[in-house]
Amino acid sequence: MTTLAFKHIKCHFSSTQVKLHRAVGLASADIGGLSDPFAVLVVNNQRLVTNTIYKTLNPSWEKIYEM
Repeated sequence: MTTLAFKHIKCHFSSTQVKLHRAVGLASADIGGLSDPFAVLVVNNQRLVTNTIYKTLNPSWEKIYEM
């Protein structure tokens, strides 16, 4: 957490940056031999669910989340 103090203003900044890149070699969960993976991120009691990437065992999100 960063605190900035000015003459009459006090500000607090607090965030966590999470970088989600990819998963490799996931287990097949569908009949066709692939999966529809998504990720669930839980940080500081905040929950974020990514988008689903269909028909792959090696999904790539390449996202940065501020939590």
